[in-house]
Amino acid sequence: MTNKQKVLGKINLLINTKKFAAALSLSAEAAKSSPNEPSYFYFAGIALAGMGRVDLALKYFFHTITIQPLYVESHLFIAGIICSFSDSNKKIEIFESWVSAISKQLNFEDLESQIFSHYLKISDEAYYRVVSSFARLYMEIN
Repeated sequence: MTNKQKVLGKINLLINTKKFAAALSLSAEAAKSSPNEPSYFYFAGIALAGMGRVDLALKYFFHTITIQPLYVESHLFIAGIICSFSDSNKKIEIFESWVSAISKQLNFEDLESQIFSHYLKISDEAYYRVVSSFARLYMEIN
């Protein structure tokens, strides 16, 4: 087991036991030493969301996808956060930020096929999770 796997395992355990502040601290420490590793920013986002700091969590999820544009878990969390808001204007604001973050990294004209084909290559489960999240998000906003 690599050091990265050990650290991610510890962070995941802290999150699963709802020790969000400790998970955030460990994620931040790991991100300092490996600033191009998206997993550390993703787990920091989860910890922040668990602490009720959703707006800051979104920044970490957005940062994750600037490092790795097709990081499925961050996209799913962003979609889930958008759907959790009752304010339609807030949903649209976050969605537009999401589209902006994605379009800086990917060819926006072919974004849908890039995202869906990428996840289909990973697994059927990943593909259907992404498609269903986008569909749910579309229904929530419209």
